[in-house]
Amino acid sequence: MTTGVTDQLYRARKRFRKSVYYFLVVAFISVACVSAAKKESVHYKILEGYFVSNEFVPFLPVDTVIRSSDQFHKIFGYATVMGRQPAAIDFENEVVLAIMPEASDQNPQIELISLLKRNEEILVRYKIILGQKQSYTVKPLLLISLPKKYSNKFRFIRQHQAVKNR
Repeated sequence: MTTGVTDQLYRARKRFRKSVYYFLVVAFISVACVSAAKKESVHYKILEGYFVSNEFVPFLPVDTVIRSSDQFHKIFGYATVMGRQPAAIDFENEVVLAIMPEASDQNPQIELISLLKRNEEILVRYKIILGQKQSYTVKPLLLISLPKKYSNKFRFIRQHQAVKNR
């Protein structure tokens, strides 16, 4: 009689384990599908030929969204290089993301890692790469233009600073 009960317990335990495994697999697949469906690439362009105006003096590193021409021209100027002017910005249809970390004497460069839309938020991931020490300081700047349809909430995420091999 004890053998029959033991067999029943063994089968019940085996069915339970199987059910738990199936549940975990289905849950994992569901979460993966939902997470993947909510992320979306964002079309953007990097703006070059602009610089931070000497009249703009931020107290801290700045990551900001610029939505108007007036706001943009209070902060930035443009430089004509070899007869070429920087691309014009249409603030009726575009917004500009400005990343302006602290000045450095180590040849700083800003590298955009990703720009994704997740739910109603735009995630901007970047890192600062420091190069060789120089005798002067540089205020790095990265300007990114994207369609105004993405002018939701933005979150700037700065990854750990990297140092180039010297």
